[in-house]
Amino acid sequence: MAVRLVTIAVLLAVAGCSAGAGSPAKDGATDAGDETDDSSAAGPEADAGPTRIEVAPTQASWQADEDVSLQGSGSGDLGAISLAHGVGSITFQGSPVDAFYFVGSAVPLGADGGADSSLTQERDLELVAVQGDRVILTWVTCYDSELAYVYYETTDGIASQKSQPASGTCNVVDQSHTEPVVLPALSMAAPAVVTGFTITGPQLSFDSTSAGQATFGGTTWAMYPFHTIDCSACASPGWYELHSLFWDAAKRSACLGILYLEVSSMTEVELAYLVCLPDVTSPIASDQLFYGSSWTKG
Repeated sequence: MAVRLVTIAVLLAVAGCSAGAGSPAKDGATDAGDETDDSSAAGPEADAGPTRIEVAPTQASWQADEDVSLQGSGSGDLGAISLAHGVGSITFQGSPVDAFYFVGSAVPLGADGGADSSLTQERDLELVAVQGDRVILTWVTCYDSELAYVYYETTDGIASQKSQPASGTCNVVDQSHTEPVVLPALSMAAPAVVTGFTITGPQLSFDSTSAGQATFGGTTWAMYPFHTIDCSACASPGWYELHSLFWDAAKRSACLGILYLEVSSMTEVELAYLVCLPDVTSPIASDQLFYGSSWTKG
């Protein structure tokens, strides 16, 4: 992806913030430190828009930026991780779940202040999995060929408090690769929305009490921010992340993406890392979209 692919790991040495995995210039996850996560998907269940999100089974292709194979296991709710050439499964709470590699980034050597100096490459990889009644997002940190850390969150309110130790192997080839993605149908309650944030603008709005709205790809979507990452102290300037699900009832399409709220720019919000099901597309140009929307916290 062309967005600002510098992870929280890069900022760790500068700001003392915990590292993360797999998001733009900022990261959609935490690493093995103590970054504050102030949401745990808490908040009232959305009372606007649909009460159910129904998406047909996915059988499509995704043009991944790298050819990724992973074999290993995480910790906490995340067990086995098994992907060959970008597709496979994770085990979550004891059950296998179909998953695919969505996007990743290479981190400059030693940027996180903690990697062994003998390492030549650190990578942060995002996986998307569907379990029928929820979506599971997982970020994997690889040190060279070693699977080192994982972080996960779900649309129904489960999340690691920080990155968890993992073990196994990573094989990442720097070439684009077409992944044959197969996922089950999705039938889930609309996610509970997070509290504490207000976004105001003609194409992006949210009041922390019910579903918001976001316009992209020629469609206005119901927006459910279901998880928050507080990285206001990770750098100067810091930021907040609203990990969100977007729903178009007419097209029966659901998208996952991250809204970035820069502390230094409270009149603009960035949307990035967007992928939509069941067609496995990213319907925003240049992999990121900036909204002229003001935002507040508190």
